[in-house]
Amino acid sequence: MPVSEENERSAMQSNAKNLESRRLRRIMGPILVAACLLSPLAVEHGSTRDTANSQFEAGRLAKQAPFFGLPRNPFHQPFASNSIWNHPIGTEAERVPAELRASTQFGVFVEEEIIILKPHAPLTPIYENHADWQPGADRTSRDGPLLARLPIPGHFTTRDHVGATPNHAAAILRRNGRTLHNSQPFTRARAGEFATSHYVYPPGDLYGPGRSGAHGGSGLSALGGTIRLGELVPGGRIPHALKLVIDGRWLHYCNDATPGWRWPASKADGHASSWTYTGDVPALEMGALLALPPNFPIERLSTEPGRIVARALRDYGAYVCDNAGWDAYYLATEWSPDGRVIDEFHRVWGFSFVMPDTGHPWSLDFALLIEALHVVDNNGPNRIGGGGVPRQPLPPPLRRPPTRLKAR
Repeated sequence: MPVSEENERSAMQSNAKNLESRRLRRIMGPILVAACLLSPLAVEHGSTRDTANSQFEAGRLAKQAPFFGLPRNPFHQPFASNSIWNHPIGTEAERVPAELRASTQFGVFVEEEIIILKPHAPLTPIYENHADWQPGADRTSRDGPLLARLPIPGHFTTRDHVGATPNHAAAILRRNGRTLHNSQPFTRARAGEFATSHYVYPPGDLYGPGRSGAHGGSGLSALGGTIRLGELVPGGRIPHALKLVIDGRWLHYCNDATPGWRWPASKADGHASSWTYTGDVPALEMGALLALPPNFPIERLSTEPGRIVARALRDYGAYVCDNAGWDAYYLATEWSPDGRVIDEFHRVWGFSFVMPDTGHPWSLDFALLIEALHVVDNNGPNRIGGGGVPRQPLPPPLRRPPTRLKAR
């Protein structure tokens, strides 16, 4: 039976009180351990985790930090507490069935976001490249002027990418430790050499709302909404909204003041029109917030990663950030100098994140999630998540930002 709004609100209030009570009980013991493991020096000096195990453990502990009562680390969970990415679904959310259908061609695909938060790494030149999404075109050539010099560790490359022409929306932190350079499609073929990209978007603020960035189909952030290392692992939790790439045939187009898109998106695809976006649900436009209903039977899913994703979709939802252009659904995951979520996923679960087999349990779980999604139709700048009592507490304030900022 559906959960009533009154019961849901009461359950959320009780949950918030329990979380706060547990947090206070747990502060004194673990806080010293967490403070050492999450030392700002380790982050701000751009050190990398040398082994798979340390990478896993650091990510897991970073996600627990808010429950230790510590200031939030922007390198692990960025942006303001009330950012669209950190704000849960509320009790007053007005849900409209999205009427999505599971893919018949591919089980689970991936949108790998290039995230480089290493402000003390060597400055690397990024040159303009014009290959864009042309099949077979060379994304590694210098076709235009220097776009920027940014701190990128010498070992990091995108050589073994997934797909022929990935979006590779990038968020790269500048020297000042606060300003994000946003561009796509980012490519670095060889370690220690220059990188390339093409489209540069307005800079972002690691400590700000985090709404805008390098996703060309929506104008949304590459960093926000991305599954990070240490989240989709045994015992893990995704404490933020996700991003979802869907086929344009599900998106609705109306020639109004915001044709084919809605807040928090700032645009739709350049080719969006009534013959490209052919969806029948008016609420389902680029930028729509999708979420599972509160009574979705999460524990009936057959895989633990499916259940972790489901909890995030129920509590925080997912923003439509781009058009797949074919019958597939993508979740956005981290690819950074510290590693790739898809590699971590395979190591800890024993099967691939990118799953072509539509009959695999991971794919079947994902299909169930896709078909159960609703649009939060009253999501807006003054009612993020639909308003009302949030399903989870807002994250704690961020650690103090840098005080000396340079315009570079």
